[in-house]
Amino acid sequence: MLLVEITDLDLDRMGEIVELMEECSDEPWPEETIREDLLERDELLYAGALWRGRLVGLAVLELEGLVGKVLFVGVRGDYRRRGIGSQLVLACAEVARARGCLSLACRSRDEEGLRAFYSLLGFKVVEREEGRLRWAMDLSGG
Repeated sequence: MLLVEITDLDLDRMGEIVELMEECSDEPWPEETIREDLLERDELLYAGALWRGRLVGLAVLELEGLVGKVLFVGVRGDYRRRGIGSQLVLACAEVARARGCLSLACRSRDEEGLRAFYSLLGFKVVEREEGRLRWAMDLSGG
């Protein structure tokens, strides 16, 4: 496991965020959307995983009511399978819990590796549809 620094990102890292999303997503978000998101600090959090000052992973968390939603998780190819994605998702869970959320939700493709990843973190599948899964993690402690 590679222990990284997890930090709240802002516009200063805009170029790195865009680059990482382009590398990690089949449908990267438009730069203008990311810029607008970064200005909405109350409901959206861009959590970055830094290794020696370089952005190597990213998670986007939406905080809405009692449910936190992980909208994006990505790790640069040469840093995958080192626990960085897990650290990002667990950091999102801690932030959501601290903000009063009772659960954390996310969506993923229905692939073996992703099923194992989210299951090991404590998520349960709550819905399946057309090659995609909707996951939830209980944050209530009960």
